[in-house]
Parts: sequence; structure tokens; C-alpha cells
Amino acid sequence: MAVALQAPLRRRILTTPTAGPLAALVLACAFFSVNTEQFLSGGNFSLIIQQVMVVGTLAIGQTLIILTAGIDLSNGAIMAFGGIVMTKLAVGSGLPPLLAIAAGLA
Repeated sequence: MAVALQAPLRRRILTTPTAGPLAALVLACAFFSVNTEQFLSGGNFSLIIQQVMVVGTLAIGQTLIILTAGIDLSNGAIMAFGGIVMTKLAVGSGLPPLLAIAAGLA
């Protein structure tokens, strides 16, 4: 009976497109947590969250667009354009960073 239940589960895992990247992520986390003592630290988690924050926010927005049966690929272009505007204003014209951020978000 246990063999009959394991075969469909194994087949589902092997045919799931997200199983490979998820397994690679788990293996990488296990490898780095064993080989370095700072991998599972609070500072590292903070850096990971800071790096994922922008892309994750855009992914949530794109997911909502796709769930409503729409396709809109302009999210990445708008993010890049806003970043260029902020950088140009802050570095190129010497505008204070808070004003450059506000202009980029507008």
C-alpha cells in the first residue's frame, strides 16, 4: 500500500516545473548553512529581504494582472525608468535624494 502511494507522489514531484528550482534552493541553503556560520544570521536575512523587496513587489503586481486575465509587461520598464529618473536627478543635477525619489515615484 505504501508503494502505491509513493509512486504518484514521486511522479508529481518530478513533473512539477517548480520542483527543480525549489530543490536547488534547499540544497544551496543547506550547503551554505553548514559551511559558513554567518549564513543563517539576522544580518544576512535582512540583506536578502532588502534585495528581494523591489522584485517581489513587482512580482505581486504582475501576478494580480495575470490573475485578472491580462498581460502587461510594462512593470519592469516603468521600474527601470523610475530608477533612471531618480539617479539622473540625484547624481546629475545634485537634487536632494528625497526629492529625487519623490520625482522618480511620480
